Amino acid sequence: MTTENTFKTPSLEDRLAVRIKGVYALWREWLYSFGALTLVVLVGSVLSRIILPAVVLALAWLLNGYVAPLREKHLLACVRLASLTAAALVWSAVVMIICIVIVETPVLNDVFPPETLNPKHPFITALVVFPVTAVIMAYGLLTHGRSQYCHRCKMMLGCSPADSFAGNIFHREARYQLQLLMVLSLVISAILGIYYLVEYSNANFNSSDKYFFFIIPTVLFIVSLAYTGARCRSIIAMMQTVWESSPTAETLIRYLILRGDTVLLQTPEPANADEYVQADTPTTVTLPFRQQITREEGTKEFAKVSGLEPGSFELRPLYNNVTPEGYGNVFHYVVILDPDKPLPDSFIPKGEWATLDQINSLWRFHGVSPALAAEINRILTVTMAWKTYDENGYRRYPIKNYHPTFRLRDFGQWSVDYQDPLWLYVANFNQDKPMFHVRRLLRKLSGRG
Repeated sequence: MTTENTFKTPSLEDRLAVRIKGVYALWREWLYSFGALTLVVLVGSVLSRIILPAVVLALAWLLNGYVAPLREKHLLACVRLASLTAAALVWSAVVMIICIVIVETPVLNDVFPPETLNPKHPFITALVVFPVTAVIMAYGLLTHGRSQYCHRCKMMLGCSPADSFAGNIFHREARYQLQLLMVLSLVISAILGIYYLVEYSNANFNSSDKYFFFIIPTVLFIVSLAYTGARCRSIIAMMQTVWESSPTAETLIRYLILRGDTVLLQTPEPANADEYVQADTPTTVTLPFRQQITREEGTKEFAKVSGLEPGSFELRPLYNNVTPEGYGNVFHYVVILDPDKPLPDSFIPKGEWATLDQINSLWRFHGVSPALAAEINRILTVTMAWKTYDENGYRRYPIKNYHPTFRLRDFGQWSVDYQDPLWLYVANFNQDKPMFHVRRLLRKLSGRG
């Protein structure tokens, strides 16, 4: 559990600087992603086709090495494009190996017309890389926002990145980059495919072949760099303008009240029959913007809104994040009440005490607020990861898929930091996940622990 006496968030100026860095990260991501694809095409013109798949896999590994550290930072910039490009490179290498095996295997040679096979040119690099990339990007668009990577990003930020002003910009731009790379890959594939069927001779590469298979992808890459760079400059200018004219920022303190195995929830009365209401914690405090909140200040504010004496409850910091509009910040706390003692008459918050099963039932029908759902999800995910695995993702107990018990009444005894993104990572990358040891070896080889 967090033992710090001060809960701190970045200043408004630091937050703007982080967002500008995130925009530059988007452009660098495009440079490395489309650049890696173009580099494979160019390198394919000079390297042996037998060696090329190994080079492509090495490039995918380097691209993942660039992406992984950015995933572990609290950047709103989405780096999924580079991750999907690395996957496209891996699958491209697989297709290349299959083509080589077909050409080198006499039995398989009989399946294809002889004029289509040439041991010196078992495949056209661009006609492998770009169709595969188009398929992978299409998959990324279909799962955008629902993938495991997107889920982990939401967990680290405490809410969906798309729920804030800056986050919505990054979310849209990340999706646009996926669409752009998919469209460019389809266009290149179509142009090169038509040329291959109409004009290409499998005997050798002439000047016309080099123009279509090498120069066209390179030119489109350079043009796209200028285009995406201009978009990023426009985004930065818009952010600076909005930030300068932004309203006065505020700080919100949320208190999740636990008593035994229950949580205190309050569902507001709807103003009319058509209004949709969601259950949430009844205790929140809004203050002028504060970059940090000490434990004493958090305790004092809760005592004011609850009517309880400071010594009659235990306060634990949970995590912090930005407000949905992106200007203020939110400090999340857990308040632990003794279930063996009756609530005093001075207790102000009103509501119903709900178990986790009841909250889960409400959540399935969107009956709880997004902030409350994120808090409960953070507690469940981090606690179970901490109780099941060590910091490196290995099981604490030699029983596969073993899940320890979870009881809210034990919250005060858990010595885990809910702000630490390590446990969110362990929850998604541990010994019970497929290919854990292989993926861990790749992390070590890339210098990421």
